[in-house]
Amino acid sequence: MRSTLVNEDPVTCSIYFNLLVDVIMRILKSKYYHNPFVQYRVVDYFLRIEFQHRGSPHAHIMLWLDNDPEEDISEDMSKTIRMVTDLCSVDHNDLTSDEQYERQVHKHTFTCTKRGEKKYRFNIPYWPLPVATVLCPLPTNSK
Repeated sequence: MRSTLVNEDPVTCSIYFNLLVDVIMRILKSKYYHNPFVQYRVVDYFLRIEFQHRGSPHAHIMLWLDNDPEEDISEDMSKTIRMVTDLCSVDHNDLTSDEQYERQVHKHTFTCTKRGEKKYRFNIPYWPLPVATVLCPLPTNSK
């Protein structure tokens, strides 16, 4: 249905998507009232809009935040882990309905496997970690 709408009226869809991205960016860059990052403020961002095969646009957004902790890269970055946990973690008890929880849980579809294979793509599923953790890449000389 969405692809039909995009094919029949791509100009209106593009204008709507552009307005939607503008509103989202205004909220993310907000300094006071609607700032979703509380004590952190967006000081810069990178925005890239891409189109899927069916013509639907989507945006990739990278944000640089003020007041972020400056730590050496290691697996023990306690201030960074605290910032990420404050901004991104969701506990089941924080959600107001089971419907919100169900939207966060993966449901397998035909795209999970490729061409009828039994193994899932991209080495998924990943095992969940009980707490936020920084994963550093292995050194190139390790086996």
